[in-house]
Amino acid sequence: MFSDTKEYPNAYQKFKRFVQQKFDDDFSTRQLNDTRYISKEAKNYLSKICKNVIVSPGQATSNLRQKWGLNSVLNIENTKIREDHRHHAVDALVMACTKVSFVQELSKWNRYNRNSELKNFPMPWETFRYDAEKAVDKVLVSHKKVSNDITIRIHITEKNGKKYDNTGVAVRGQLHKETVFGKRNFNGEEAFHVRKPIDGLTTVKQIEKVVDETTRLLILKRINELGGFIKDKVPANTFFVVDENGVKQPQIFLPNKNGEAVPIFKVRVKENIGGAEKLKENVNQWVNPRNNHHVLIYKDEQGNLKEEVVTFWTVVERKRTGDSAHKLPIDGKEIVTTLHINDMFLLGLKEEEINWENPDYEVLKEHLYRIQKLSSKFYEFRLNTEASIQNNFQPFYVRIHSFGEGKTGWLTFNPIKVKISVSGKIQKV
Repeated sequence: MFSDTKEYPNAYQKFKRFVQQKFDDDFSTRQLNDTRYISKEAKNYLSKICKNVIVSPGQATSNLRQKWGLNSVLNIENTKIREDHRHHAVDALVMACTKVSFVQELSKWNRYNRNSELKNFPMPWETFRYDAEKAVDKVLVSHKKVSNDITIRIHITEKNGKKYDNTGVAVRGQLHKETVFGKRNFNGEEAFHVRKPIDGLTTVKQIEKVVDETTRLLILKRINELGGFIKDKVPANTFFVVDENGVKQPQIFLPNKNGEAVPIFKVRVKENIGGAEKLKENVNQWVNPRNNHHVLIYKDEQGNLKEEVVTFWTVVERKRTGDSAHKLPIDGKEIVTTLHINDMFLLGLKEEEINWENPDYEVLKEHLYRIQKLSSKFYEFRLNTEASIQNNFQPFYVRIHSFGEGKTGWLTFNPIKVKISVSGKIQKV
């Protein structure tokens, strides 16, 4: 849109921003300034315990990484790859080996009139490139766990010379979605209703959820007047039309008790919510618990593998009453394991194949995965070194959604839960 219109009065301003070439304060500039400031403060802080603290410029680190051939450690081409978490380890190695003499050597290589005798850039030691590759091949990447939980806080107050302990519960994380629903019974069926802006209805399915039949028929009549749905989408100007003054004029009306046409701005729609929770005892307010805290894998009395998906809401209720977050269901005999986001598992290995006392890190890194997403019988695992979420195929990505020995079965992959320390040491949980 190269000019303003009635429907889009600010189109030309958006167009100018879209084709803008120069920015006074763009994202990259702010990020670089923040990095410079942090580096300066870090140097001042470290100088209190170390006599000699040197801040190396990022360009020097990049140049040294290239001169020492470390870009090709993680990929075939000699360029840095950020889709592998181990590039942080490579950068750390470069900075650990950086000396003033190497930075001075870089200035010789980068000057305009470079001498022809500069053929081989000096290495930290003779077998540096080989040693670096072997070390990176053994790296097991640790991932910080998502700690959605509750904290017990004790606040001490004093009154009339006497101290009192007030115990409170602080929730760490979002308990439920923001929308509050009302529970209704309609023709013997239970559903949850919520009021939404009428122009928020954009598809056929959303129109079908409108509770009031009269309102729903009026909307469908208006859509038919405009030529019907466009690939199951509601056509433009169904609910509002912008006049010559740029004001939105409503198009759907209902008569009031006096017969006057009243514009409809909001409609009541019904939603099906699995595991809805009531906010208050005496008020008809219900919420969607939203996120799953963990999945508990257990065996029943017959030895069959089963699951229980536990929401964050449930965990908070358990902790609040002094219960454990992980509870064996009524039909359960023993807990096999628990799955949380960012938990680490070895997939595709048998217990007897692993030497826990002296683990082979080069082998284990190919089988070490973190949990990326969780839902009922749908567990998504991402290879520990993968920073990208684009490669949704093995060996970068594994999906389990059954307990059998099929292609995506639990028994096929035999998940073994492990813990990776911040220094990359592995330990069975």
